[in-house]
Amino acid sequence: MVNISKIFASILILIMVISGASFLIVKPTRAQSSAPTPAVPLPTPSVPQFTVKFVGPPYIVNTTYSLDPNTGKIVANYGYSIEYGTLEIIIKNQPFTPLTIPGFSDNLYYNVESKPHSSNDWTDWFHATDGYPTQNSSSGYTILSYGWDGSQITTNARGVDIPSSSQVDFQVQAMNGYVTRVFVPLGSAPFVVFPWEFVGESSSWSNTRTITSGAVISYTPSPSTSQNPTASSTETGSQQGLNWAVIAVPILLGVIVVLLIIIIVIYREKIKVQSIQPAQ
Repeated sequence: MVNISKIFASILILIMVISGASFLIVKPTRAQSSAPTPAVPLPTPSVPQFTVKFVGPPYIVNTTYSLDPNTGKIVANYGYSIEYGTLEIIIKNQPFTPLTIPGFSDNLYYNVESKPHSSNDWTDWFHATDGYPTQNSSSGYTILSYGWDGSQITTNARGVDIPSSSQVDFQVQAMNGYVTRVFVPLGSAPFVVFPWEFVGESSSWSNTRTITSGAVISYTPSPSTSQNPTASSTETGSQQGLNWAVIAVPILLGVIVVLLIIIIVIYREKIKVQSIQPAQ
């Protein structure tokens, strides 16, 4: 019994030693687990110069039809068109030479933020998790182009509200670096993987540019709906014609019957007169 107790005690001590060693080895400090610092300092990019505008072709929404389950009638969902269907942000490129970092490659990214002109709350268009647009090295400008439906645009993975006929503020930021994951110890788990994060240097946000978004310029009339009044009038006219016919036929038959009676009476009177006259 003594030997068995000593064996269990030894095993328990061994487990505690191994667990403690594992805790010390596997779990680094929070500072050690943060995003890696580039071995070579990255230069801070310049504040971007840019323009923003709405361009054509128009955005057109066709008329569609649906069945109203409450009334059983076909309902027209009127289409419409917007004078501009695309939003363009044109950024002037700046000199950039990528630095080779072991395990990483830096890029020159851009981020955009916008807000209603009367608001103080900016909305970032991009996040590290979704990825940032990179500078187009094959041209002197980087053009970010997004379709606009009159209410919002969709970037990499999110929608940004831009109402029609409204003033909107825009700013652009340049970012020199790379995107990587960050591993941070938490609780009893060895590691917790956090979302992607940008590592590098960022410029200040650019000056604000304010533009007025496009307007809804027309509604496309529904062909069926435009013909409905005519069809309804025709249908109503047909129903009225049918009603008049229903009324007129009995009247006409009555007149014919009266005429026949009158003819019969006249014919009989004529026969009587002929029978009374003496033969000559």
